[in-house]
Parts: sequence; C-alpha cells; structure tokens
Amino acid sequence: MTAGFSADFTNDVLRIQLNNPPMNTLTIPQMDAIAGVISEAGNKARAIVVQSDIPGCFSFGIDPKAVLSTDLSGRQKIFVSLGNLVKSFLAAGVPIVTLVEGPAMAGGAVLAALGDYVVMHEGDAKVCFSEAKVGLPLPGFVQMLVKEKCGPQNFFEIGVMARNMTADLAKRMGFTQATFSESADGQKRVDEILQKIGRLSGVVLRKTLLDSRQPMLLELDRFLKDQGEFVPFLSDEYLGAGLRNLQ
Repeated sequence: MTAGFSADFTNDVLRIQLNNPPMNTLTIPQMDAIAGVISEAGNKARAIVVQSDIPGCFSFGIDPKAVLSTDLSGRQKIFVSLGNLVKSFLAAGVPIVTLVEGPAMAGGAVLAALGDYVVMHEGDAKVCFSEAKVGLPLPGFVQMLVKEKCGPQNFFEIGVMARNMTADLAKRMGFTQATFSESADGQKRVDEILQKIGRLSGVVLRKTLLDSRQPMLLELDRFLKDQGEFVPFLSDEYLGAGLRNLQ
C-alpha cells in the first residue's frame, strides 16, 4: 500500500485499487504515485483495472480540505496533477476497465469515465461530474471525456447541470457497459471482459486506442501547458466558495 492506493501486476493486468478512507479522495502524492506506476508498467500490461478497496465507495474526487488549505498556485498544482494522472492512463495505450461499486464524484467521476469498459453496481454506484456545483467549469479534456462516454446530446445534462447518474441511467446513456447487484458479480464482469481483451492482438489494441485517444491527449497537453483560462475559477470567489458552501 502506497500513498492511498495499491498496485498489482499479475497475469499481464495492472490493477489499481484506491484506498484513502473514508471517501477515497485524491491527493497530489497519490495521483503522482499512480501516474508513476502506470508510466512504468502500464504499456507492458494487457489491460488496466481501476477499482476501490473501500466497500461502497469509488472516489469523491480531489480532497476539498487540500484545496481549501492552499493558495491559488497550490490549487493549480492539484489540477495539473489530475491532468497528468489522466494522461498517464490514456497514453499507456491499453484497455482500461473501471469497477464502480459506490459514488464516483467530480475527479472520481473522471477516473470512472476513463474506463473503455465501465462496470457499475446497480444500487450503490452513482456518477456525477459535480464540478459546476462548486463553481468550477469542466476542463476541456473532461468535457471531451463526458461527450465521449455519454454522447454529445447528453453533455448539457451531465456535464453542465451535473446530473447524478445511477447505474440504470448510465447504461441507457452508454456510460457503462455492465451492471451488477452483488460484489462477486462485479469482479466476474471484469474478469469476463479481461478474457475477451486477452484474445485480441495487443499491438492492434494499442494502435487503435492511441489513435482514438489522440484528440483527448492533445487537449490534455494544451491544458497542462497553460491553465490560464481555468485558473481564475480556482479562486475563493468560485471554487473556494463552492466547497465552503458544502461544508
């Protein structure tokens, strides 16, 4: 266990298990460490699986206490760290499977949405891109991710109005490919898709995935080089006030 997560590389599958109780919030050390693991081993894997080690919870996103306890520059570093984490997943060029057994909010929703194949618990799982509720516009790369996962026609409802997606709604929108009611069934669904992935050419998968992810990777590079239009919304007037109102 390192910095709020564990990583296991077995049978050519890299498994990332989030473990930062109680709500699996994301911190800079944790995000940087996961990105480091993926950069080192991700492209050697047949697939990457992301799930939670905390029952009934996927991730509530970036730690609000960390945001409120730092200045504008510190907040910018947090979101750059998130961008680098997302980039590490996409640039690995391998299929990503996310197992969502509880709430996935804000940055946690971003992690869940990275799944090429998303598996959700029918009762406990909820996904919400809740940034707008705390005064923060979605960065361009997250907007692209929402449109890709939910369809452009649903972007306003999901990405702007921050609608909470149940597993049923997520399946109707195409966000998730499989749902389950018992925890063991969730792992079974993950194992089934891993078996299907294992029958395909890794070279072909990598080429196809990197080609399809190129627009988002380019947008990520743009964000990581210049957050100028985004930074003002990290101030106390927007994000700070929004997070304090939630307390």
